[in-house]
Amino acid sequence: MPARKVDIVFCLDTSDSMQPCIDSVRKNIGRLIDQLKDAKFEWRLDFVAHNMPGEHVYSVQSLNGNTCDLLYGGDPEGRFFTTDVERFKQALERQDVEGDEDMLCALDFALDMPFGPANTTQRVVVLISDEPFETNEPEAFKEAKEKVDAIMEKIRARHITFLAVMPVRDGGVIDKLSMIDRADIIPVEEDDQGLQNVDMADLLSQLGKTISVNTMQSAGEEPYQRALFHQDKWRKTSSFEHIGDKK
Repeated sequence: MPARKVDIVFCLDTSDSMQPCIDSVRKNIGRLIDQLKDAKFEWRLDFVAHNMPGEHVYSVQSLNGNTCDLLYGGDPEGRFFTTDVERFKQALERQDVEGDEDMLCALDFALDMPFGPANTTQRVVVLISDEPFETNEPEAFKEAKEKVDAIMEKIRARHITFLAVMPVRDGGVIDKLSMIDRADIIPVEEDDQGLQNVDMADLLSQLGKTISVNTMQSAGEEPYQRALFHQDKWRKTSSFEHIGDKK
């Protein structure tokens, strides 16, 4: 039997160019919820909104505030997820859109979220960005390549369905992630248009249908490594500064 519960985390790039996309997700999230209701799912929502407003400073927010503090600062139970769509929309509206992005690290935050039990809950991470995982910075490109295998293993161990809307580079990180059993990648052009040509209403509606027809294994969660980027050790500031741990 398919799981009748689903936890969905949107991993959202909130760098400078993403404001229209964030607005569209907020405006059209009801399309997704309608699909889940039609399939009689019990659903919960949260997000990881991330950007880099300054050098070596990483801002990562979720529904209830600073994700790093909430996720790695103690017992995260009860600190994440909501069934209140308006609350979800309002929290998204409060997000600052600025700076650059660090997609792979943001995905790691999303994968560490306290999802419901793997044997009763579909766990879904939806990553949306107008940039690929690999930036043009040599160190960032190298790190993305080094971390992708560990990211893939975490997705597998936690039984997470991974959905991504982003540019794809041949032979890059997203090519590897597309090999995961429960992965679905929607490629977009890597150009000045970004995600402007993506119909977010249709995308969210299709996402709901995909989740609704998915079946899942009844196996429980396997051991996995949290905080692959050592974000549980980052210095807590108004955002999070990771001194000595280059990103």
